[in-house]
Amino acid sequence: MGRGKGETPSGDDLLVGLLSVDTAYPILSTKVRRMLMKLIMNENLTTDISNAYLKVALSHQFSTSINGLLKELTKNKTTTSEMGHFLTALSKTGHTSGLDTLTGMILGLFIKEKQVSEEEK
Repeated sequence: MGRGKGETPSGDDLLVGLLSVDTAYPILSTKVRRMLMKLIMNENLTTDISNAYLKVALSHQFSTSINGLLKELTKNKTTTSEMGHFLTALSKTGHTSGLDTLTGMILGLFIKEKQVSEEEK
């Protein structure tokens, strides 16, 4: 936490993206989520704004753009225009926050796919 510049450091935005994917596809252990909450509540590792975003992310609450993108990702059949709309909206958030959040979401999707491929072995 607190890695990067700005009101919401890049590392924190990445964590929000990762936590959003964890809401749709449980990829993180409860131990990881508990550890993050403990750090947020007990340590001063990041900005107040980022700390608040991380708290609500741990409570499975996200922006309209993130929620819309997650909804499209979890559909059996996604519409390219809707997916594009939410990707564009999220990518334009903040200076780099949206792109950092998308990076976290992509990381989460890679973790999900790795878990699925390991289960199939």
